Amino acid sequence: MSQDAQGTAIPDAKGTAIPEKRTASGGFEWTLSLAGWILLLSVGPLFWLVNGSFSVTGLGVLAKAAGDGGILFWRYVTLWHTNFSPDVIGQQPLAPWGVVLAGSLFQVGMIAQMRKGQHIPVWAWVVGMILSAYDALSTFFGLSTIQWIQGTGVMGLIPLTFFLTFSLEIGIGFVVGKRR
Repeated sequence: MSQDAQGTAIPDAKGTAIPEKRTASGGFEWTLSLAGWILLLSVGPLFWLVNGSFSVTGLGVLAKAAGDGGILFWRYVTLWHTNFSPDVIGQQPLAPWGVVLAGSLFQVGMIAQMRKGQHIPVWAWVVGMILSAYDALSTFFGLSTIQWIQGTGVMGLIPLTFFLTFSLEIGIGFVVGKRR
């Protein structure tokens, strides 16, 4: 089906005219989308690195708290690492960062699929919940290593954990999963 110059629906071969769905926001929608992309591209990587570093730190805290088995696990997953500038970050283990990246991409994909109204299979919901729980718990324990955050107690730690854990993925999911 096509439209004439005024935007009126022109009937198809069967003679039925189905008007095209128009959004209430008009031309403002593209501006919001552009602003969302600019914000995500400028601040998103830094935000993701901060969240990821707390998640990786938290996984180390959890592994050490699990005793000898946890320490052995942590030694194994941190065998492969990359060296950043020692002044800034130091050595970063690759395997935990791979889990952080995979979890973030999976969460963004789930949110984008929901926004588009597409079916999400049960197995994807289960995996998404497991990844989200891992992300939140590891970030929680990573944040708990910072002294001034410890001073806020659990009631200060929980909102900060959820903000750092899910806000970037939700933001990207909303921009990427824009309804068409």
